[in-house]
Amino acid sequence: MAADHKPLGNEITIGGDLVGYHVGSGEKAVIVCYEVFGMNEGRLKLICDQLAHAGFQVLMPDFERNDPFDGNWPNFNAWLLKTPWSKVHDDLVTKVLPFLKGHGAKTFGILGFCWGNWVVFHASGEISEIKAGASAHPSAVRICQTFEENLDQIVDKIHIPNLVLSAVNDPESVKPGGVYSEKLSKVGGEIFEYKDQNHGWVTRGDLNDPQVEAAVKDSTQKIISFFTKHI
Repeated sequence: MAADHKPLGNEITIGGDLVGYHVGSGEKAVIVCYEVFGMNEGRLKLICDQLAHAGFQVLMPDFERNDPFDGNWPNFNAWLLKTPWSKVHDDLVTKVLPFLKGHGAKTFGILGFCWGNWVVFHASGEISEIKAGASAHPSAVRICQTFEENLDQIVDKIHIPNLVLSAVNDPESVKPGGVYSEKLSKVGGEIFEYKDQNHGWVTRGDLNDPQVEAAVKDSTQKIISFFTKHI
């Protein structure tokens, strides 16, 4: 959990242009989809390493091609629109899954944080080889608005178990009792709200705060247990 954690995996390049962080081995693989700030922010690589320690092969692709959001919020929508679902889908199907299969993977899950939740929801309804999805501090509501996508239709297509971990300031629709809670529960999904945590706590919350540290440990264990059960 330390901020000075040294990543245990390696950066690899797939298909000449898709960089990724790869760690672990085995037949069960988890694809990690980062936040808007890119693959080198916060505890993302530590979380990948924790998943690998739990027995999963893990790949975190840099879908945004070394162009993370720079924090200039007036330009956020313009930045976001550079990476539509069609591009991410193509990367997943033509590069990410073949790479993992080439390294022995046979079953697949997908994990997303913030922006990555949007990828998880899309993939959970459109890529049949993915068997489970998990998300923390979900942002699909916001991102679908920018792309003028219908999130109801995206969630209706989800046919695999999804775990959703929401913060107190995340949208009500992705909390227990929210509009998507019943839909996801019908396909084995689980939704939890961390009422004492703010958006981003899993990857960027201050671990010097005992409440944050406890919530990070709890949510990480929930994610690992969920994938252990479903893939």
